[in-house]
Amino acid sequence: MKSYPLILFIAVQLTTGLFAQQPRRAAPGGGFGPGASGTENPFAFLEDRLVLGIRVLRHTLSESSRPEDPNRQETFLGFINELDLQSDQTFALFAEYHVNPYVFLELSHDRIEARTKNFNNQLSDGNVEMSGLIFSVNAQYTVYDRITPFAGIGLAPWSASFNHDAWWTLGWPSPEAYNEAGRPGTDRGRRRVIDVGGSTGIVYTAGVRFEPADHFQISVLARYIDIETDATFLSGPSNNLTPQLRGDFPLSHRSFGITLAYRF
Repeated sequence: MKSYPLILFIAVQLTTGLFAQQPRRAAPGGGFGPGASGTENPFAFLEDRLVLGIRVLRHTLSESSRPEDPNRQETFLGFINELDLQSDQTFALFAEYHVNPYVFLELSHDRIEARTKNFNNQLSDGNVEMSGLIFSVNAQYTVYDRITPFAGIGLAPWSASFNHDAWWTLGWPSPEAYNEAGRPGTDRGRRRVIDVGGSTGIVYTAGVRFEPADHFQISVLARYIDIETDATFLSGPSNNLTPQLRGDFPLSHRSFGITLAYRF
């Protein structure tokens, strides 16, 4: 289990005094204005601080192959030595809360999926997927009117799943044999399963925001998520599966994308 005391300490320090400062506009594109005065509006604390938007990202796996090791010690798991990215492009909603002109918090969601490949038969056992929320703390500084660079660090507590190909998990020797049998939905008394577990990754983000008009924002960004899922291969009678091999699927990836957002 990884621990992230430094990240959590930084987040706590940066968010201390969340409501201590009054909104203010430092520059036309800085994102802070006079806001509503008084206490008549219960949502006044969100004015010029809340940002909602949509993001499109292109992903690249950091590690997609390992050696063809007959002893299955250097592979990802068993004979699996290749990962083929399936979700190379994703769309996601996100929300930001600007603590002050220099710090903002972000909440978003994303996913990554890869198809496995075995070097011994060039077939796949199925797809491994991780997905979940991303929490990050970001620093920003307006350098020229409406242009604001930013960078941040965060956590991605993601769940994991393995979507087995039916022929493989039901114990058939090949997809052809499974198809010739009429693609039955039940196993033949034995089953094969790959079990994966969720984990928390570290997220690094950097980008530049441009505000062409008040409240409307366009950003370009680069992001890296360092994450992996532990994997266990189990097989045996359907009602008594036993672990056979252990490995991991590193789904760390680089992402580049663009966002469109509205500042309330």
